[in-house]
Amino acid sequence: MKRNRCFFLCFGALLFVQFGQLSAQRRDVSAETFDPHIMAQARQSVISIECRCGEGENRNLRIGSGFIIHEDGFAVTRRSVVLHGDEIRVKMHDGDERRGTLVYDNLQSGLAIIKVEGRDHISAFPEMAAGLKKGSCLSLIGNSLGVFPSVSIALFRGHSPQGLLWLQAVIPPGNSGAPVYNQAGHVVAMLIGRQQKKQDLESLDRFGLAMPVQRILSEVEPVLAYYSEFPGWVGLVVKDSNTPGAVIVEAVVKGGPSDKAGIAVGDTIIAIEEASFQNARDLEQQVTRYAPKSVIHFTYKKGRRRMKSSVTVEKRNWFYQK
Repeated sequence: MKRNRCFFLCFGALLFVQFGQLSAQRRDVSAETFDPHIMAQARQSVISIECRCGEGENRNLRIGSGFIIHEDGFAVTRRSVVLHGDEIRVKMHDGDERRGTLVYDNLQSGLAIIKVEGRDHISAFPEMAAGLKKGSCLSLIGNSLGVFPSVSIALFRGHSPQGLLWLQAVIPPGNSGAPVYNQAGHVVAMLIGRQQKKQDLESLDRFGLAMPVQRILSEVEPVLAYYSEFPGWVGLVVKDSNTPGAVIVEAVVKGGPSDKAGIAVGDTIIAIEEASFQNARDLEQQVTRYAPKSVIHFTYKKGRRRMKSSVTVEKRNWFYQK
């Protein structure tokens, strides 16, 4: 109980300090409040993300935030939080920890989609940010300096030339990928970074950039539809090689379809069904077009030997053991 009291006292103090800083900077903004019941419900879709990568002394930890976008456990976050991670751990709003796996990332948009273990997740309710007015009070729920879930108050200050949202806020590290909520508890954007305007370098004004939810949905919905329609899985992870039209097997699921067919880590795949492909992502997309129980013929090199194997497609298994 003492621990809970301490949490709520610190939580309230943080809100008071942050909102006080914003109010002191802009006296013309009226003090707006958030219904605690609405925010308690909204935070159920927020996740904290820990991504570990590297080995030994070079192993490092990246911490970020995200939110569930689909009840099957698909969540969105920033690409920089989860890229090249050897292990992704997700903490839910109730403290439950689950595995996550990267299923999609986009270099241009900086968006990433991860699949969180389990089902019956509580997804966020999106709302278009087009109706926001300058000075609107918003909130961010995420992982602030390792404290999760924590709330930051933000004021909407307009759009950047790229169509992103300018948010005036005090944003501690760890909030990258955090959802931005309106007062109805609906997600209107995702935080993608912090920035201090050049003209305000000597002031306390700090700004966050957020991606509007309509842009997120336009990218996420086709990906989820794709995985729903094409659930094929062969149990291997590949990476691009220095040779065009060839990929290197990086990991094979023990007991999975590819393992049963004799494909191993280090093999170089050069064709699928006697047809070429462009890169690792192209190969993955071709594989997922096959329904479970289909048979795919791979051509690959094991050392200097050129080999062929027939792999029986199974239903996608998101959480493999390397």
